[in-house]
Amino acid sequence: MRSRRGGAQRLDRPLLLAFRRLDLTDQQWDRVQAILEVQQLRRGTAGTQQERRAQTEALLNPGDPNHGQAVQAIKDRAVARIDQAAHAQQALYEVLTPAQKTQLQQLITQRRDRLRQRLQQRGARRAGAGAQQSAQPGASAPGQ
Repeated sequence: MRSRRGGAQRLDRPLLLAFRRLDLTDQQWDRVQAILEVQQLRRGTAGTQQERRAQTEALLNPGDPNHGQAVQAIKDRAVARIDQAAHAQQALYEVLTPAQKTQLQQLITQRRDRLRQRLQQRGARRAGAGAQQSAQPGASAPGQ
């Protein structure tokens, strides 16, 4: 079986983790890898490191005459990254068979439900901890 790692970036990672559970063929994994490689190459064309460093310095100093250009350049790069990620995700989705697409939707729904459950549990624990602290004898409000 082919390697299922490498090339995964933040926006692609949850999708690729779900792909691992879809029983993709070697041919499908080859297509996935090719899509990720193209995406990685596109990411690397965002200017030289020296240009990015100069833009960062201008961005950090609102008095710099190039500040406005630096802000716009960062905005443009962010839009380009999001656009590239969206295109890559669509291309990755097109690799799947109809049955795998259905299974992927189920996996995404399950993941979302688990995440909501964890957030609710975390909120309940925090609310419970806050109630315990205020109920302790001798507890006083902050600043008293």
